[in-house]
Amino acid sequence: MCFLCIENNAHHLQQQQPQQQQPPNIQELQILSNQQLLMTQILQQQSATQLAIRNLSYDERVLDSLSSNMAEFVYDKDNGHTFDAWFSRYVDLFDKDARKLDDAAKVRLLLRKLSPPDHERYNSFILPRLAREFTFTETVDSSYLAYSCKVNKACVDSKLPELTEEQFKCLIYVCGLKSNQDAEVRMHLINKLNENVNLTLQKKKKQPSTKTVTIRNIIQGRKFFKLQVNNVPLRFQLDTGSDISIISHRSWIKLGRPHTKPTVCTARTASGEPLDLVAEMWCNISLNGVTKGGKCFVAAPNVSLDILGIDWMDLFGLWNQPITSFCNQVSAQPNQSLATLQAQFPEGFTNEMGLCKKAPVKLVLKGDPKPVFKPKRPVAYCMEGVVEDEICRLENLGILKKVDFAEWAAPIVVVRKPNGTVRICADFSTGLNTVLEPNQYPLPLPEDIFAKMSGCRVFSHIDLSDAYLQVEVDPESQPLLTINTHKGLFQFTRLSPGIKSAPGAFQQLMDTMLAGLPCTVGYLDDIVVGGRTEEEHRRNLFLVLQRLQAFGFTVRIEKCSFHMRQQ
Repeated sequence: MCFLCIENNAHHLQQQQPQQQQPPNIQELQILSNQQLLMTQILQQQSATQLAIRNLSYDERVLDSLSSNMAEFVYDKDNGHTFDAWFSRYVDLFDKDARKLDDAAKVRLLLRKLSPPDHERYNSFILPRLAREFTFTETVDSSYLAYSCKVNKACVDSKLPELTEEQFKCLIYVCGLKSNQDAEVRMHLINKLNENVNLTLQKKKKQPSTKTVTIRNIIQGRKFFKLQVNNVPLRFQLDTGSDISIISHRSWIKLGRPHTKPTVCTARTASGEPLDLVAEMWCNISLNGVTKGGKCFVAAPNVSLDILGIDWMDLFGLWNQPITSFCNQVSAQPNQSLATLQAQFPEGFTNEMGLCKKAPVKLVLKGDPKPVFKPKRPVAYCMEGVVEDEICRLENLGILKKVDFAEWAAPIVVVRKPNGTVRICADFSTGLNTVLEPNQYPLPLPEDIFAKMSGCRVFSHIDLSDAYLQVEVDPESQPLLTINTHKGLFQFTRLSPGIKSAPGAFQQLMDTMLAGLPCTVGYLDDIVVGGRTEEEHRRNLFLVLQRLQAFGFTVRIEKCSFHMRQQ
C-alpha cells in the first residue's frame, strides 16, 4: 500500500515538473530587460552626483584654504598699494596651489580678496558685462584706472543710446564750454536742456542779443539813494553792473502812469534768467539839484526792482564822485524772522558747543599697523598762555580728556584766528593718516548743488560752529586721536580736523541728517536752504533747523545769512 502511494506520487511529480520548467515568455523577458536598464541608469546618476559633490566640496575647501593665506587688496597709489604689486605676491599661488581649479573658481577667489570699494570699482570698469563672463587671464589683465571706471560708468548711467541726434549735439555743445567765463552760460544751457528735451542748436542760434543786468536784491552791503523822477521821490539801488536803469511797476503807478511805449530791449539777469521788461519811457531825473532827461525801463508787475544803472551814472557824471556823496550805506535792518527762529530753536542758536550722538565716527586701520608716537613740538613762549587757555577750554567742554599713557600720539599745530583766539589742530600726517582706511563717501559736486537748487528764489546759508568738534568719536577710536602737547597727553573725544577720513565721514552724516528735505544741500559744515517763494523757503528753513536741533548741532549765527533773494 505504501509502495503504491509512493509510485503514484512520483508519477504525479513527473507529470508536473515539465510544466514548471517551461521557459518564460517574451513579455516577461522585456520587463526584466527594462528593469535592468533602469537600475543601470540610476546607478550611473548616483555615481555622477557623488563625484560632483566630491569635486564641489574639494573646490570649496581649496578656495577657503587659499583665501585664508591671502591679504585683502586695498588700492592706495600714494603708498604703492597697486593691483600689480599685490598680485605679484600671489602668482605662484594661482599657478601652482590653484592649478586644479577651473577659471571660474580662480576668478571667484580673486574677487573675494578685493576690498568693497575696489570690487565696486572693478564692476564699474567692466560694465555692462558681468565678472563671471571673463576668464581668469582677462580679469588679471584688467587695469584699475579710476578715470576709465568713471568714464565707463558715466556712459552707462547717461543712457547714450537713448539720446537723439539733436540731444547729443546739444550735449557736445555744452561740454565744449570749459572756460570759467562760460560757467554761467553752461549752467543756463543745462537748465534749458532739463526744461526742454527737444531743444536744438538751431533754436539756440535764434536767441536775440540781450543786455545783461545784474540784479541781486540783497539789502545788506548794498548802496541805496533817493532821487526824483518827474518830481516824485523814489528810492533806487545803485548797480554798476547793469547797463540800463529800471523802475518797478509799482513805482510807475506812483508816477501817475506816464506815457510809455513798447520796449525793444531784451534783458537778462546775471544768472542768465530772462528779465521781464514791459515798456520804456522818457522822464526827468533830479539828483542833488540837477535835473536831466533820460530813458528808463518799466519792469513787469511780478518784478520788484528800482535800479540805477550805468546809463544814468553816465548821464550825471557820477563816476568821478565819491559814492558816499550821493548814496547811503544801508545795513541790514533787525530781522524779525531771525528773532522768531532764535525763539523757536533756542538750542540750535546757543553759544554753547553742540554734540551729535546720532552716529559716532569709527576709525578703521589698515591691517594691524605699528603705533606711531611722536614727541611734542615746542610752542613759542609768547603763545604758551593762549594755547594753555584753549586746551583748558576744550577740556572743560569735554572735547579733550587728559591721559597718562598712549600708544599713538601726534604733535599739534597752533593756528591763530582772525579774532585773536587760536585753534589747536593735530598733525596726523605724522603717522595716523598713513594707516587709516580712507572714507570713500563722495562730496557733492557743484553741478549737483546747482541742479538741486534750480528754480529757487529765496536762500539761506547756515554755518555750523566748529562743525567737526560737534561730532562724537567712537570710544574705541579715541586712543588713536591722542595729541602730545607741552601740557601732556590729551585725547580727542570728538572728530578732530586733520583726520584723513573726517571729510567723508562728516559729509555722510550731513547727508543722513538732511535726507528727504526739499531744496536743501549740505557741503561739509555749510548748509544752503532754498525756496521758490518766501513761504516755501520759510517752511524748508524750519525743517532744516528742526533737524539740526534734533541731531544736536549748533549754528554760528554771525556767519549765517537768512532770506536772501534772487530775482
